[in-house]
Amino acid sequence: IVVAQLCPEFTARLVDRWQELERNTVHPVIDLNNPEFLRQALLGYTEKVIELEHKVQKLEPKAQALDDIAATTSTFCIRDAAKTVGVSEKVFIQFLLNQNWVYRSKDGYNTLVAYGKRINQKVMAEKVTRVIETSKGPQVFTQARITSKGLTRLAAMVRDAGLVEGVAA
Repeated sequence: IVVAQLCPEFTARLVDRWQELERNTVHPVIDLNNPEFLRQALLGYTEKVIELEHKVQKLEPKAQALDDIAATTSTFCIRDAAKTVGVSEKVFIQFLLNQNWVYRSKDGYNTLVAYGKRINQKVMAEKVTRVIETSKGPQVFTQARITSKGLTRLAAMVRDAGLVEGVAA
């Protein structure tokens, strides 16, 4: 593009070659009155339909399994979720931080906290893990957990990001 902008001769040659290639393209002739053409077209489309049906049959159980997982009411800790999607816990936590699923608290414990938006989407949950009496009153500790729906979504996101290390345990 830069050379074409700087050199009118090159631009002219480029356009000439482009037009030559367009003239040489073969456009298939569709003859709907030709029984042999119709037969070949029908066979070709029938083979494609059969192939797609086999793919659907193969993928349907996987899709159903993901739907079943997403429909459960279970939640997973970060470590178990990382194992399930097939990445190390450290990589998974960084991924969650980068994708704005969790943030680190400023309470001195640096714990992971789920964003309210993710809790509202039902992909994350906060679980009270313990309550400790302190001089200032009861101290509540929570744990960010990933819902089944969130786990299915994260599994696809991690796969699409190319972070999967291997088969989940």
